[in-house]
Amino acid sequence: MEQIPELQSLREAVEARFKIPVKTTAGFERLSAAIEFTIGESLGASTLKRLWGYIPSRTTPRLTTLDILSRYAGHKDFKAFCASLHAEDSSDFLGDRNYITAAELSPGDRIRIGWPPNRLVTLSYLGDDRFEVLESLNARLRQDDRIEVSCLLKGWPLFVPGILRSGTLTPPYIAGKAHGLTILERL
Repeated sequence: MEQIPELQSLREAVEARFKIPVKTTAGFERLSAAIEFTIGESLGASTLKRLWGYIPSRTTPRLTTLDILSRYAGHKDFKAFCASLHAEDSSDFLGDRNYITAAELSPGDRIRIGWPPNRLVTLSYLGDDRFEVLESLNARLRQDDRIEVSCLLKGWPLFVPGILRSGTLTPPYIAGKAHGLTILERL
């Protein structure tokens, strides 16, 4: 579904207007009702679930669907929404604390990360930007895997140049490709 690069930004803009992250069936139903109430146009909860990746889909969203979401986010249509994105400077400093750098950790510190639909991984910091996987639920990372990461960013995918697994280095790995890390916490 991610053939439209601006889709993640559109989802974020919609959630910013809605003021609630959309992660449950009830949340999608409330968002559907809010869109209809606010702009007088309707999108079904099932359509929204597909757009957010809550329900797997291989189809490309219709332009009319993207236009409705764009209007809800405060733009004339999807074309205007995209133009506003491209007009912004895409470089910035991260002002909030939705990230953890390896430099601020001490060996033995633990981090929990997660991403949709139900991935949860607990890492132990080893030092020198290296982590060991302590627990892994529903993820391709496995217990005892070792990875090298200098910064973990909530809302952004986790990119690992390779996983050291049983003495062998895997190809590069990306976690949370569609939605980024949705859980990032020190334990």
